[in-house]
Amino acid sequence: MTSTATEMAQFRLSLVLVIACFPGSLAFGNEPAVSREESYAELKPAIPRVRASQDKPNGLTGRVVTGYQGWFRAEGDGSGLGFDHYKKGGTFEPGNCTIDLWPDLSEFEDDELFPTTFRHKDGSTAHVFSSIHPKTIDRHFSWMAEYGVDGAFVQRFGVHGAKQRRDYRSLKFENRKLSLCRDAAIRHGRCWVLMYDLSGLRDDDFERLAEDWKQLRRRMQLGTDPNDSAYL
Repeated sequence: MTSTATEMAQFRLSLVLVIACFPGSLAFGNEPAVSREESYAELKPAIPRVRASQDKPNGLTGRVVTGYQGWFRAEGDGSGLGFDHYKKGGTFEPGNCTIDLWPDLSEFEDDELFPTTFRHKDGSTAHVFSSIHPKTIDRHFSWMAEYGVDGAFVQRFGVHGAKQRRDYRSLKFENRKLSLCRDAAIRHGRCWVLMYDLSGLRDDDFERLAEDWKQLRRRMQLGTDPNDSAYL
């Protein structure tokens, strides 16, 4: 074996050892890995309220219901997922993004604004929002109430719970989003319903997907929680 080949073999072995010794730290930068159990700990039944904001909804007839993805993340929002669904090829910077339009944040408060490297025409910093900020989700459901939208199909991306992975950070914040949407729907008298997005799943993922559904039923009491006056 030549000297160069030997060095390359040693490098590959070192890289394998590093990955094996530090699996968590490599999952999302310097963020520790999140276990499947930790991710589901986000799910809890609704908090009892003195007076429900509405009667239990019954059926879709006559209702205007919107889809609600809630998939944007931002650096600094606590998720450790960076600018997920804003970024393209791992970066979010001028000339490199996935969004078609810039969000109107004129009604957002300062703690909901996350700075980017983009600049407005006047040179000021362009900000984005995060879909896991409690105020932001609450505002969206407030807008639904204000403009006559009866509720939302809250999208749940099945890949986060159905795929085997070392780090379930994305699932953790998918669960947080779901809980925040439920609470906001109750608060503003809107209905809500879970909608699975099964994109990217294979036949051998469906056993874990079924377990994900069972976790929602057991921990969140999805569909049976007496304190969730909003679930359709």
